[in-house]
Amino acid sequence: MDAGRVAAALRAVIGLRVPPETLGYLAEVLSELSAEELSDPLEVRTLLEPFLLDALKPGRERPTDTKSLVLVEALCEEVHGRLMAGLSAAGPPARCGEGPADQRCTGSQDERQSQPPAAPAAEPRGRDQEREALCRAAEPLGPAAVPQGPALECLVAALEMLDDAEVADVDGLSALVGPTMMDVFHELGDWEPAEDSARLRAFCERLSEGLLLARAGAAVENMRGV
Repeated sequence: MDAGRVAAALRAVIGLRVPPETLGYLAEVLSELSAEELSDPLEVRTLLEPFLLDALKPGRERPTDTKSLVLVEALCEEVHGRLMAGLSAAGPPARCGEGPADQRCTGSQDERQSQPPAAPAAEPRGRDQEREALCRAAEPLGPAAVPQGPALECLVAALEMLDDAEVADVDGLSALVGPTMMDVFHELGDWEPAEDSARLRAFCERLSEGLLLARAGAAVENMRGV
């Protein structure tokens, strides 16, 4: 997979979290991996994890906590999914030594044009509760306070991995969603920076309560359906 496509996948997910030079380095390294290696999520995570953990520690060093690991795992999962979608769109590589000389190692134009378009990456199932709870928690801050695109999907994926006890831990929840939501707060600029911590706390309290209620409701519905 060429470095340009890899860089685009990385930029869409972690572009705001790592310096451009780091992103370029990661794109070059990932582009040198074989399709089989890129298909292994552990291979991708092993490469990305140290850089993402470092990016989550701005200002001062602190021990790596479970919440950071959960967020990094979600980010790596999102990157891997985009890389897989890119490989599917690129199609299988042409085999050298087959076909006419002018088509060797390149594949014929007719063959490439006849290939059906790659199916879009499937939307992860079972995350509606997390997405809705997150969006509702952000509503009091204004429509622009709802994270968008990959930022939203990464938070949703991270929330899905938490059990109820972790969701009820507002301090832990703040550590998990804090970096993303603080970026959103700074972009909004609707209040003084000194208010960020209190607003983040209130946001996480709403998120915790809303997600626990949604999960409880879903559990009741599942019991009725048995």
